[in-house]
Amino acid sequence: MSDSISMDLKKELSLFSSGISTEKVIVQLFEHEMYASEACNKRFTKEELQVLQARILSDDQAAVHELAMSAVQHMASIARSYARKRPSHVVTLAVLLSTGYFGLEHAARKYDASKGTFPNYATWWIHDAIKKEYLQHERLVRIEKDVLRKLSTYKRMRDEMLASGAHVTLSILAERMHIELEYAARLEEYANAQTITVHPSDEVQDNGGAAYQTLVDEGKATDESALAGSLQTIVKDCLRGLSEPERELLERFYGLRDGHEESLKEIAPAYGYTSRAIGMMRSRAEENLKKALEKRGVTLASLID
Repeated sequence: MSDSISMDLKKELSLFSSGISTEKVIVQLFEHEMYASEACNKRFTKEELQVLQARILSDDQAAVHELAMSAVQHMASIARSYARKRPSHVVTLAVLLSTGYFGLEHAARKYDASKGTFPNYATWWIHDAIKKEYLQHERLVRIEKDVLRKLSTYKRMRDEMLASGAHVTLSILAERMHIELEYAARLEEYANAQTITVHPSDEVQDNGGAAYQTLVDEGKATDESALAGSLQTIVKDCLRGLSEPERELLERFYGLRDGHEESLKEIAPAYGYTSRAIGMMRSRAEENLKKALEKRGVTLASLID
């Protein structure tokens, strides 16, 4: 076992020393894990499938992973096909492989042997997961263009009111622009301004705010009471812009769902990767989050404890 671990570490170090990008490292580690796994492309007998299904029904994650891995090469082929036909700097091959694996896990949990072979059954789930990933980012682009138009009007109106010495709140701006208060709050976050007075009646309620507070460093804010909620919303909005696997990974690692932080070793089984590969996925996810935050004028260093 120690020799195997040593060889894996040497492989990873050689990848880094050769200057290969994190994206390529993740893909190569995925392929290494895929072909090295005994469960890869495994064919089950009818009796073995029945045992696996019973374990899956009892919420055995190892059984889900074992069944998913039996079709992982089929999934990788589909993911590579999308990468060729629909190249994207956001939905990269590494994202497609992670998303495709999530599709496999969904299929494994719903699989019934009477519905045919697992790879054939899983095909629809793989395509569905990948298509949703593309749609999510395409939808975000369309929304951004619409927001930019509204943002221009919002900033002009706000600056004119401030220049005239008028009392400015989100409620007043929302009323004058004929938009919802929540939308005005979002525009304010995009504008990255700290001059708006946040009246208590303007606060937008968010039941999930407590968990996201773990990413907010209150000591960095110039006006903590006014900006904490805004920073939480910015972080959540930027997280929604990540791929589903990246978003879920960061949420679990930083305890953004229920306040419970999970280690890379605890998270790894859900992705079908080693903890080292998950560590690199986390680095890439944090880099993507950092870029999204910087576009809003917020640095990741000022948010992460």
